Amino acid sequence: MELFQVALPLIGVIIGSLLTGLGTYIQAKLERKRTIALALTDLLEIRHHISGIEVIFEAMHKRFDIPAEASLILQTLIEQMSPLNNDVHKRYDNAISLLAGLDPMLAFHLRSKNTLPNLLATIRSITESAGLSKDDIVQIESTLRLSLAPHLDEAVIELAGRHSLNTKRKVKKLISNSKEMPPELDDIFNQLKNIGMLSEQSAQ
Repeated sequence: MELFQVALPLIGVIIGSLLTGLGTYIQAKLERKRTIALALTDLLEIRHHISGIEVIFEAMHKRFDIPAEASLILQTLIEQMSPLNNDVHKRYDNAISLLAGLDPMLAFHLRSKNTLPNLLATIRSITESAGLSKDDIVQIESTLRLSLAPHLDEAVIELAGRHSLNTKRKVKKLISNSKEMPPELDDIFNQLKNIGMLSEQSAQ
């Protein structure tokens, strides 16, 4: 009995330490998950902006005979009508900086994954200044999107997987569905055709 009374405070200290350690672990895990969610949200928005433009132009080029010059004008118009908020980049960079304190390797891998839109804009500016033809500029941008977009998809899926398996499943489904043209775009295409901006391809 005396031994138990002597050991009781020690047992209490041990249990208290275990509970404190468990609480700290759970808090750190929740904070990591929250930081990943912040970065994932902004990276998804960036990806949606890039892939949305690509889906629209792929559908337009399949359906209409669009000159390269008109293609660049339309692309610029669409980007101006639905610009990517610069705050998205700031929030993403801040989230990655926070993530670096929790998972430095993951943060290193995801750093600068949000720069693709700015990269494409810079490439367009350089190619135009270099005097390349409109056809060449369109081809270069298309090639860059096709080669770089899959890497962005991989980063999004990896980040979603670090959040949870359920989030990863939802993100993969979102990416798959985002490659399909929304039905409402048909109305826009028809309006463009009616005002004479675009001509239907002879094969269709």
